[in-house]
Amino acid sequence: MSHGSRHLFVQRASAERLFERDLRAEHEESEHGYVAEAQYFEVERGMRGWVQRLREWFGGAQGESNARVKLVTPFDAQGADRFGYFSGELPPKLDGVDDPLASIRIARGTIVSLSPRTPGDDVVLRDYWACDAPAWRLTDMIDFGLQTASRTPLAICCAQCPLVLAEPETGVFDEELSALDPQAATLCDLESLAWRGRSVSKCTLRVGDVIEALGVVWSPERCRARFDVIGRGGPFRSAGVEPISLVLGDERGTRMVLRKVRG
Repeated sequence: MSHGSRHLFVQRASAERLFERDLRAEHEESEHGYVAEAQYFEVERGMRGWVQRLREWFGGAQGESNARVKLVTPFDAQGADRFGYFSGELPPKLDGVDDPLASIRIARGTIVSLSPRTPGDDVVLRDYWACDAPAWRLTDMIDFGLQTASRTPLAICCAQCPLVLAEPETGVFDEELSALDPQAATLCDLESLAWRGRSVSKCTLRVGDVIEALGVVWSPERCRARFDVIGRGGPFRSAGVEPISLVLGDERGTRMVLRKVRG
């Protein structure tokens, strides 16, 4: 691994879209791309000055856009599903038996640590949102297991930042830096986020939380280039450890959504 065991995913405003940098722990370099349109950000366009409008009217080059990107959290103050990801017509529930690879499924269960465990993996995910300009979000997470009713050994893995629905806390991001892997933070260029003194909304998922996960079905053998869980297992049967046989994750163009079940 090129740094610690945790993955770091960053999105930040760039002109009228989001620039995304995704760094999994086992990868030596981050992947990056752009999000041009999504429910969780808005583009606010300011008024152009009269000089700029005259230049454009007479055929001059257009000036730089003064648009501002503002993030909109997919959760409200109570952690409810703002955009309805888990309402309306939904994909089938994952049953661990008849789930074709690359199909989209919903799984519900309790978060458990994967084996072998790593230090600090009781907190499996931290998701930070700085919504006003300069807007950005950051997700720090680790692969984790989901103990479902079928008791199928299931791993939850992401290669890009998932959307998380949970009741948020509010804090100052400076106080969160010690929880992040320093090398990963450097590779993801956190200095470009203007994070000092920023107030953020933070969602956290921990071992023992009950969640619903909406994602893409993979097998461990078929997803090694995207997320590698070969050799890992979970405490799914009595006190023993069983190898992972199924992965619920993401793919390009399909982002995972995780919802914490209240109560």
